[in-house]
Amino acid sequence: MPIDENSNLSVKFEQALADALRTKQSELWLAENNEAVNVYNEHVKAHGVFSEHLRSF
Repeated sequence: MPIDENSNLSVKFEQALADALRTKQSELWLAENNEAVNVYNEHVKAHGVFSEHLRSF
């Protein structure tokens, strides 16, 4: 986010803060759900997905 003489610093700060919060929430969600994601991925690797027979590609 470049800052110039026409920039509204409070808007820039709010956007940067919101971006940082989204990033932190994503990291936290992944850490909290890492085990479940891995279990699901192993299940799909072993059994495929429920709609496997519907794909035409």
